[in-house]
Amino acid sequence: EYNPENISIDTFNRMLSNPQVWAGLQLIKMPIISQNWTIESDDDKDIAECIEALLKPVWHNLISSTLTAIEYGFSVHEIVYRNKPYGGSVKVFPHKFKSLYPEWINIKLDEYENFDGIIQTWEGNDIIVPKEKVFIFTNNKGSSFGNLFGTSRFYLGSRASK
Repeated sequence: EYNPENISIDTFNRMLSNPQVWAGLQLIKMPIISQNWTIESDDDKDIAECIEALLKPVWHNLISSTLTAIEYGFSVHEIVYRNKPYGGSVKVFPHKFKSLYPEWINIKLDEYENFDGIIQTWEGNDIIVPKEKVFIFTNNKGSSFGNLFGTSRFYLGSRASK
């Protein structure tokens, strides 16, 4: 896989141990994490209520872990589904978005270079997670020409420290 940064996750982790870097990240993340939100629909209030019921239990953890893309360039989650009663029937809902450590992830692309899931390396084993079970967030994807590894906010700082 091509990652234009070629800076190790360990380097980013060392940068996170700096109190000023950590405080700067909090200034970026906290206004986003602390936002109140609702789902509204002019057409179907049941859909709005269903989506809100789906997201409320997982929102804080999902947003917090998604924003790790700021420091690593991308964040990856495995979507874990569960059956839950809703509106008189049982529906399949995301139960949680399991945050995956970036160093363990290889992004799979199909023959047209479209996202096709991930390969997670865990204890020497490769675990293939299909695209239907993956939520990936890329920081600055547009400015990195579609590179799903994105661009870390630390990129310039890590290069300057060399």
